[in-house]
Amino acid sequence: MEVNLYDFDKTIYNGDSTVDFYFFCLKKKPSIIKYLPIFIIYMFFYIIRIVNKTQLKEKHFIYLKDFNNIDKEINEFWQKNETKIKAFYKRKNHSKDIIISASPEFLLKPITNKLKVKKLIASKVDKKTGKFIGNNCYGIEKVKRLKEYNQKLIVNEVYSDSYSDLPILSLGKKSYIVKNNNIKNLENKSLKNNNILSTLKGIIFIISSSVLPLLLVGSADYTLSSLLIVIFLDFIISTIMYYFIIEKYLEKINKKLFII
Repeated sequence: MEVNLYDFDKTIYNGDSTVDFYFFCLKKKPSIIKYLPIFIIYMFFYIIRIVNKTQLKEKHFIYLKDFNNIDKEINEFWQKNETKIKAFYKRKNHSKDIIISASPEFLLKPITNKLKVKKLIASKVDKKTGKFIGNNCYGIEKVKRLKEYNQKLIVNEVYSDSYSDLPILSLGKKSYIVKNNNIKNLENKSLKNNNILSTLKGIIFIISSSVLPLLLVGSADYTLSSLLIVIFLDFIISTIMYYFIIEKYLEKINKKLFII
């Protein structure tokens, strides 16, 4: 069976549907902001590898239990946000398309049904509790879920906005990176060499998040409480630096090193 694979968020949808749906629900029920501190704590735990991405996202979706009829909210959400499906995808025939996403299946199902997509593979999340049924559909998990669906697929084209999708991008005869409304061919050289860039990103983040605590420990006058405060503040600063400054420069390096 010949198919084309598409990531959803930022690939065929202009934004992150999970984030957009949260803010949509927040406007409907502002009280769900009470769960934000729990999520922030788990974000820190995720960064230092105490919890995995599935556990982190469960803390995000905990707000679902505050809604009596989440299906109603989902339908209203798509009435408002269907226009964020990108034009290039709307023009295509979707009879051979498999959308494979880390976003929850219950959220994407209404819109993929309307688009008449062949198959949706996404994270299985209990829409009443926010609990995951299985693993977050991300990275290599996407390949695993794809093989569970059908092991004899012939993948013609793969589209994604992120190099985290290298496992599925490598399956296609042709692979494409989508940035906003620009679609660029991703050659095999990029698939191999981008692992180097990912490693570089990790090293930079670890170094930047270690500098201040190491300087403090190296001094003679510090307390445990002051060290913990510095580690927390340094984590926040390093995260901001990484995502808003370092990431931009690495993207420029990527464009020079790899043909995309």
